[in-house]
Amino acid sequence: MILSRVERTIQTYRLIEPGQTILVGVSGGLDSIALLHLLHGLSRRHHWHLALFHLDHQLRGVASTADADFVEASGWRLGLPVYRFRQPIRSLARSHGVSLEMAARIVRRQLAAEVCERIGAAAVAWGHHADDQVETVLMRLARGTGLEGLGGMSHREVFPRLTVIRPLLDERRGDLETFVRTHRLAWREDASNQSDEFARNRVRREVLPVLESSLNPQVREAIVRMSVLVRDEWSLLAERTGKLLAACRDPRSPGGLLQSSLSRLHVADCRRVLRRWLQEESVDLTHISFATMNRLVGLVRASGSSEVPLYDLLRVAVQGGRLVVITAGVSSGPDPVVLDPGPSRMELPEWGLSLTASIGSGYQVRAQEVGHYPAAVDLSLSSLSGRSLLLRPWRPGDRYQPLGLKGSVKLQDLFVNARVEKRRRCRIPVLAVGDQIAWVAGGRVAERFKVPALDAPSLTIQLDRLPPEEMAPPWSA
Repeated sequence: MILSRVERTIQTYRLIEPGQTILVGVSGGLDSIALLHLLHGLSRRHHWHLALFHLDHQLRGVASTADADFVEASGWRLGLPVYRFRQPIRSLARSHGVSLEMAARIVRRQLAAEVCERIGAAAVAWGHHADDQVETVLMRLARGTGLEGLGGMSHREVFPRLTVIRPLLDERRGDLETFVRTHRLAWREDASNQSDEFARNRVRREVLPVLESSLNPQVREAIVRMSVLVRDEWSLLAERTGKLLAACRDPRSPGGLLQSSLSRLHVADCRRVLRRWLQEESVDLTHISFATMNRLVGLVRASGSSEVPLYDLLRVAVQGGRLVVITAGVSSGPDPVVLDPGPSRMELPEWGLSLTASIGSGYQVRAQEVGHYPAAVDLSLSSLSGRSLLLRPWRPGDRYQPLGLKGSVKLQDLFVNARVEKRRRCRIPVLAVGDQIAWVAGGRVAERFKVPALDAPSLTIQLDRLPPEEMAPPWSA
């Protein structure tokens, strides 16, 4: 019985402990409705507290609104609180230069993290199942991935602000449909699931049927088995990597690695140790390409002093036989830049960024993550009153009032909460108007500089990362 299988999965992977609050992601589709009712069926026995989370992507007009209404009604019938959001995913994807799927994932994760923090939820549960796992592995394989990527999604993932659990990951979609139909549960059909605009739909509708008819009728089961084996292998390798990393540390400098110890490792071990080390040094691995990782491996085996650029003026350098992560430049940060409140475009090599400013009207709801790029903000033109803007590093004691907050926050606290490591803080631009901070790159606009209406004049400023070769070279401290 599917209920007992899901309960066993939750217990095996310790996804939910007795008495915990869990936020359940519910789109209104069959998978998420099955997840909601399965967890609700187990909640009384295990004393769980559930709440619903729904994000309206605004991709299907009135149908999207109807989905949100349906989810809200589903929560009401079960006596559960519902946290409902609307975000213009298509415009967010366009302004950030990412796919619709990526934009939706970023916004979902950010909003879910905020709700979990607000209600004290231990995790958010998504309705991914075994068939989703097959599609994920194929998409990663097509893009190019390492061993960890071939393992697909995990039952439990821990991010800086959010824990994600997937209680249905071992279940086939057909079994979920049987459960929903047997219990006469209603669900919503999403027409976008048939659209070839989304890569996942093309894998489901075109690639998998060809693999099943031409290569292996049980290809889905084979891929799921492979992902399980790979995750087990990766778990063993992760343990080995931790021991190798400890052996490569410089006892005189905990943040540094001994070049001589690294150079004796097999290239595969070396690559994994470097990735783990960069993670521990708070380097965002999503910005580290395969080519960059190979250059780092080459750096390990090179003689003399050298360095490899990462991003945001971060570099890995060899200093005295040690590999260290450094920030090029002086500790006080790059020189301030004066901006006129009008259309412009400029490169800021000392910041490692390019800036585009444009005049328009209204505002967009944007995904926010301090210090991540592309980053954009909409400022009220009337609030600027023709005054110049100053792009500068943060200063001790800096405070501002982010949109939606009643009081001000210290930038130092903002950086700590966003897990921005100390060496990067002086590289995150602060946009000031006079002595008032209007924006911290990647964060929310300040309350006093918000655009008051969709037809109000606005100044949009966007920051994009420069390619490493266009960044300013390191200068002496």
